[in-house]
Amino acid sequence: IKTEYGMTRENFSTKPKSDTEAKFPFVYVHQLPTQEEMQDLDNINVNAGLFGFQISVYDNDSQMRVREVMGEVIRIMKSMRFDVSIPEFEETNTKEMTARFTRIIGSGQNII
Repeated sequence: IKTEYGMTRENFSTKPKSDTEAKFPFVYVHQLPTQEEMQDLDNINVNAGLFGFQISVYDNDSQMRVREVMGEVIRIMKSMRFDVSIPEFEETNTKEMTARFTRIIGSGQNII
């Protein structure tokens, strides 16, 4: 998908606002607050966390491009074993899809 649409680093951001114009299709990745999980009786160490990301895909051209890019985002996140809330398509001034991904990651566990 990145090759097909000529996507580079400029098509992705983790910042909610920028002074530069978005390059479409555009992918915004927002890390949600992490919740501690799997506490033991001593509750001294963090044993695991419930990690979440909200990822939005925007385009000013077509709904199909948004769906294809979001499909690739979902494929990548599922390959890292994240659960997904299936996104809905929204059409405002731009075409947009937003999905949330969550996963419990244990201490010392690799995500890939």
